[in-house]
Amino acid sequence: MLKRWYFLLFLLIPLLAILPLLQSGYFSMHDVQHPVRLFLLDQGIKQGYVYPRWVNDLGFGYGYPLFNFYPPLIYYVAEIFVLLGFTIISSLKLMLISGFILASVSSYLYAKLLFSRKAALVVAILYTYTFYHAITIYVRGAFAEFYSMALFPLVAYFLHSLVIKPNWSKVLGLAISFALLFLCHPLIAFPALIFIGAYFLLAMVISQNWLISWLKMTAGLILGLSLSAFFWLPSLVEKNATLVNDILTKELYNYQLHFVYPQQLYFSPWGFGGSTAGMADGISYQIGKYYLLLVFLSLLLSGIYFWTRKNTKFLITVLFLFALLLFSYFMTLPYSAFIWDRIKYLWYLQFPWRFLTFASFYLSLVAGLVFYLGPKIFKNKLVKYCLNTGLTILLLLLVLKYSQLFRPQNMIKTENEKLTNQYQRQWVISRTSFEFVPQGVATKKNEFGVTTLAIEKADLPKKSYRIIAGQAQVKVKANKFQNKLFQIDAKTPITFQLNTYHFPGWQAFLDGWPLTISDNNSLKLIRVALTPGQHQLVFRFANTPVRKLGNWLTLSTLVFLISMAVVQVKKRQMSS
Repeated sequence: MLKRWYFLLFLLIPLLAILPLLQSGYFSMHDVQHPVRLFLLDQGIKQGYVYPRWVNDLGFGYGYPLFNFYPPLIYYVAEIFVLLGFTIISSLKLMLISGFILASVSSYLYAKLLFSRKAALVVAILYTYTFYHAITIYVRGAFAEFYSMALFPLVAYFLHSLVIKPNWSKVLGLAISFALLFLCHPLIAFPALIFIGAYFLLAMVISQNWLISWLKMTAGLILGLSLSAFFWLPSLVEKNATLVNDILTKELYNYQLHFVYPQQLYFSPWGFGGSTAGMADGISYQIGKYYLLLVFLSLLLSGIYFWTRKNTKFLITVLFLFALLLFSYFMTLPYSAFIWDRIKYLWYLQFPWRFLTFASFYLSLVAGLVFYLGPKIFKNKLVKYCLNTGLTILLLLLVLKYSQLFRPQNMIKTENEKLTNQYQRQWVISRTSFEFVPQGVATKKNEFGVTTLAIEKADLPKKSYRIIAGQAQVKVKANKFQNKLFQIDAKTPITFQLNTYHFPGWQAFLDGWPLTISDNNSLKLIRVALTPGQHQLVFRFANTPVRKLGNWLTLSTLVFLISMAVVQVKKRQMSS
């Protein structure tokens, strides 16, 4: 019965935060690409690709390897709802709602590991209504980053569990949660390694057998990396074949422009704008006055508690949480530039304030600590009653005040077709994101001095192919994302152009025989030379060796983890 009540509570906790998601239509945000990405994933799955690395239409109509580089998890979660019959828009909203519920559950599990059930529920509430949750969804529309905020507490939970009491079921949980974090947002998973390292240090101090904890934590992390290798390994190795390095770390996205100033953490006005150099940002980075008050009370009560009671392990744990909280905020400030300058992979984060992902979690834990320590310190019934009443009122005020931030700037009455039609895919959305276009495609500077592709609206392809030279009749037999088939009757020698960027993995076959591809043109489009006669021309986007290796690692690890889970279940059955 108690479990049912808790299940209902986890549904109710984010209710005020998800109210806009229950309305019809869509909402305004910075990242407008989600409907198109989900639409393309759905199309790829319906074409028979379990994991379509390449998609059509993006990249100004010439396609690019979207899911070879962009983390797919949130779209697969949303695709479940699409397959159940929901619309693209509704499926995205349901994915976000599931993320809110998962965030409350995962933060509760971690807090319950350290505190009481009641205090853990408070932590779940505090985590749900942090400023950065509202900013991530309703201002930025950074859905993948939002979902990573639900997954990181799970990783932390299994890590801390392995510190306290290492067992193989927790290794399995760590492997799965860490893999999901990588599949959700590798740019969050990478800095998460810093925090993961902190748990190894914690194990050395409080674990009964730190070496066993280390071994099992390491095993879980390696298994998690192997399980998600089908995505991150090709993404890491093949990114140099794209414009990622030219776009994501330079110009307006240079991390040096986007540090937060200390006073902005105390107060910065709420807004729906973007991040800029200096303190003229259009979005808020503030912690929140009520959260600051709770952190102050936690500091005060922690001092009283450890002055009167000698609980060394718990003291170390509390100091550990405070340290990670301070480090998270430190990494958003200009004072941390010496770290950013030396760890180049951090540059892909673009915005140091992305460390607010971690800060929000540890802020909620530290703020929630007061709800655990208060009843332990004060035994007088009247004092305890007054304290609990005051804290409850403070929590209610916090939720009522900060839940008002969980609103988009505008609700948009629209339909799926308007957000996912061909014009949206080829032009509107393609102009907002083109970093996965192959290296070597012609670029130019726009009026703001920012790099963009040298493609105008008139350059959008009308068909999937073009005859560059010669005469031929062409019938399109198949135009799937990763397989294209043409029946050609060439009257003369011809140069056939597939209106698709050339990227590692593309292969051409003429009448069953391999054909040499040329991309010696400004847009690196695939071209082949054909002799006169009737031909069957096939193009196939095949897996490169690194993709094959990633796929093999994932499949072999999946088999191992399933076997491991079966063994654990049988052990429990035998012991019971």
